[in-house]
Amino acid sequence: MNKFAYICGIAALSLGFVACDDELPNPPGQSNPQPEIFESSGLVIAQDGFGETEALNLQYDADNGLKTVLGKITTLDKFPEGFQLYFVYEVSTTEDFAKTAEFEASAEENDIVVSPSTLNTVIYENFTRDPQEITVYSRVAAYARQGESVMRLGGADKYFGEYTYKVLPFTPERVIENSYYLLTRTVGATTWNLNTAQEFTQVEEGSPYDSPVFMVKFDVPVGGLEWAVLPGSNFVAANTAVVFGVAEADAIEGNLVAADGETALAGVISEESPYSVTVNMETLTYSVAFAYEYLYVVSNGNTDFSKARKLSTQNYLNYSGFARLQNNWYLTGQPNLDGALFKTSGDEPEVSEDGVIKGEVVMTNKDDADAADMLAADGLYYIDINLGVFKYTATRINTISLIGGFNDWTLETAVDFTPSSTSLIWNLKDIALPEGELKFCCNHAWTLDFGGEEGAVAGDGDMVFKGANIKVEEAGKYDIKLNFNNVPPTFSFTKK
Repeated sequence: MNKFAYICGIAALSLGFVACDDELPNPPGQSNPQPEIFESSGLVIAQDGFGETEALNLQYDADNGLKTVLGKITTLDKFPEGFQLYFVYEVSTTEDFAKTAEFEASAEENDIVVSPSTLNTVIYENFTRDPQEITVYSRVAAYARQGESVMRLGGADKYFGEYTYKVLPFTPERVIENSYYLLTRTVGATTWNLNTAQEFTQVEEGSPYDSPVFMVKFDVPVGGLEWAVLPGSNFVAANTAVVFGVAEADAIEGNLVAADGETALAGVISEESPYSVTVNMETLTYSVAFAYEYLYVVSNGNTDFSKARKLSTQNYLNYSGFARLQNNWYLTGQPNLDGALFKTSGDEPEVSEDGVIKGEVVMTNKDDADAADMLAADGLYYIDINLGVFKYTATRINTISLIGGFNDWTLETAVDFTPSSTSLIWNLKDIALPEGELKFCCNHAWTLDFGGEEGAVAGDGDMVFKGANIKVEEAGKYDIKLNFNNVPPTFSFTKK
């Protein structure tokens, strides 16, 4: 059968995968049998201008009960009789198709169409939830289906074109701005002062629709403070008429509520201390926590805080650093035992084959008899704890090695340092180095690797997790020392 109109008519009547109701926000996928190959490829399709100069407006199509048109079928010859024609679009947001997703499109008359909700879901679930116009790269495979029988047209690797589309996704239910500000005032005050507003920091980089969590650290004085969240656009406009307050004034976590700026139920923090407020502007939730400059590691009962290891932070949410753990250990939020302690509730941690410990912590105090110390075999560990979710990872450092251009960046031949008896000083003596670049890796893997600050050279500097390569400017023999007594840990190169 080679009649184009006849085949397209059958396809329009019988294809059902993407011809779905736009009221369904997440249309179900379809699992196809492994396709056979139909070698004849008498099919020609074209983008025909759709999504090239003007974006495919998915919201408009959905609002008007329309299918989104992706292109035209211009020729259809030698198509197997009695089969349905459909297409599989493999899409990506990069030209190299590094990350891809797929969806089915159908034939209606000579148009190739997809439900706008289907395409929107593919973009939201695989690439971004940002409502701004996005560029989508695609390549198109064609299939013939009859019951359980499926054939790919033209061969297993045949694509009937590669097309680039401009796509405008659905309008979001809630606008998430790029910036937010924390407003504070004395307890009992009735107006907000923009001069004392502090901008939140986005916890992860990217569109706020993909990374909607923001955090700010601030100090609460004696007498306490009330607080609320102001969108960045209102800050620029000096408008405090609408802010996000809270549902319960003194709750440390809960829901944000948009309300009038003069009568909003403001959050209340009564105790003097540094604090952080973390907000999720997608779910409109918040949490309040103490904001510590460091977390101190107490191990083996040693409470000499002048020698305690410290975990540092850049966002008052994630704390990380090196410490020698000797069987029992826990963390404090201050250099004493009189405030917050972070221990385990007693649940067994997860321990991987290579000795990585993952567990949960609870915030407690010295009078809590139910909380327990965490456990770890004696050794140097890299500890990472997230006070947003109260989870920690402790990775034992069995080896620290030098890796770089001198050994072709090969993990297996990286040169090991020698640790001191406390595992806090690591030395590498008489290493011959050419000009080039290098780093430090732990356990002969890239999971934990350390460089220096941007532009670091082989002298003295701070070790930076996943930092820049360290440049050796002069070939020769070197002694290298890593010092984990310092926060952050430091490196020093001595040319001999």
